[in-house]
Amino acid sequence: MKKIGIEATMKVIDRAPFTSLMRKGDYSISFSGDSERFDWDDAYYMYLHSKEIGRNNWSRYSNKELDELLEKGRTTWKWEDRAPLYKKAIEIIKEDLPIFYAAKPVVGYALRDCLKGFRKGFGLRPAWYGGGTKYWWLEK
Repeated sequence: MKKIGIEATMKVIDRAPFTSLMRKGDYSISFSGDSERFDWDDAYYMYLHSKEIGRNNWSRYSNKELDELLEKGRTTWKWEDRAPLYKKAIEIIKEDLPIFYAAKPVVGYALRDCLKGFRKGFGLRPAWYGGGTKYWWLEK
């Protein structure tokens, strides 16, 4: 980084203190990995809603209009009604850029044929808002 004119100090720390520092906002820039998010609510609410500051919104980003869209999106049932809400939310996120995703993981699945009801995107995410593992079962 010095070669391109950036003075920086790099810290490599364990996960627990790292999470604590992120929640407090005690950093200038950070790099973190995450798993794929398949639903808009799961992708944006916990990382960008202002109520998540001090928990999962490590960027400490706050935007009232985005908060309202995310709240409405997570309580709207029909896909076609949710799409315009999240389209607007994505426009706000692109403009403000509170988080920059530098890379995207590739998610692969290897499943036995006795697993039924599995749909890509639901995976092993029991914490997925409104569902996850409740949609699949083992048939043997």
